[in-house]
Amino acid sequence: MRYIIMANGKGSRWDSRADFPKHLAIINGETLLERIVHQLLALEETDIVITSSNPAYSVHGALRHTPENNTLEIDRFTTELISDDCCFLYGDTYYSDEAMSTIVGLPVDEVMFVGSHKSIIAVIVRKQEPFLRAVSKVREAIRCAELADGKGWHVYSAYVGQPLTSREISKDFLMVNGTQNLNTVEDYHELLRAFSLNA
Repeated sequence: MRYIIMANGKGSRWDSRADFPKHLAIINGETLLERIVHQLLALEETDIVITSSNPAYSVHGALRHTPENNTLEIDRFTTELISDDCCFLYGDTYYSDEAMSTIVGLPVDEVMFVGSHKSIIAVIVRKQEPFLRAVSKVREAIRCAELADGKGWHVYSAYVGQPLTSREISKDFLMVNGTQNLNTVEDYHELLRAFSLNA
């Protein structure tokens, strides 16, 4: 399995409010990207790619790949890296060790989305064709101005055959605990408070 850590987003809700990009937020002495890479290596997963044009996002143990396209949010699902047996992880998400272990060990026949009612935090792709069809459907909706941008929820809805604006969970979705998206600086401070309370 190839693990693709998506770090090629714009960070528009974060960058103007902090002195560092969210992917380099420090959690227990290591950046968010370092933590994800180290978790995968600890689970003996060594085929790891970080998608970013920023050399500062390089982490020992992972290959950094500059995406061919990085204009829309849907471009985070780097088309040239989509293949059978790949897993997209969000580079702005804190994963507990238990959550990462669940994702890595999850048996998947075709495509499985992982997350909560609030957010998608991983997409496991065993068969690329159905996933590529869903991504293409979202891209077409953007081209036709039916969507402004393409997020993970849009891809999920396209994959399960729901209206693209739906956020209803029906099938091929696993709920997990122990993750936190760092979309905003407030999210980061909330996570740091949780660590200090549990210390």
